[in-house]
Amino acid sequence: MNDLNKRRILGGMLLTFLSLTTIGCWKIPAAQPVPVPVPPGMRVEIYELDPTEDPTSLTAVHPDTGKPIFLKSPPLIATSDVATVAEIVEENPPHSESAAFQINLNTAGATKMTQATATPNGQELVLVLNGSTVAVAKVMMPIGAQMVITGGNESGDFQRKIAALTQGK
Repeated sequence: MNDLNKRRILGGMLLTFLSLTTIGCWKIPAAQPVPVPVPPGMRVEIYELDPTEDPTSLTAVHPDTGKPIFLKSPPLIATSDVATVAEIVEENPPHSESAAFQINLNTAGATKMTQATATPNGQELVLVLNGSTVAVAKVMMPIGAQMVITGGNESGDFQRKIAALTQGK
């Protein structure tokens, strides 16, 4: 085989590799999230949404609608129940404002969450980071020691708060 044919074969292999990578037939897996402990001074809380105002409920603002919501107090999960947190960066997010936040609970937190969601009835949980409501999610299945909360809005608050928490800023 002469040098010209070898170069053509190598060139064809390189073009095939680039084509497969470009069109997505061969994907390089995205890096997995690196869970970190909650940085000192940061707060992670998960509340159950209270459908009506109660004397013990806290008033907050829904992150998507801006309307008042009521949180059952005390929180279902507090920072002391959280083992680690991680920001999940999607390789090809459906829209530029997409983000995900992974929470890994310690044994006590996992027990509380398992009991609270053992029979999912559509209750809603509210994620509060550093005193600010960032996500409201409907419980569709029992939750144990780990959960991933996805969300995002045009203001980018969800992503900024997740990054601040997971990067200790």
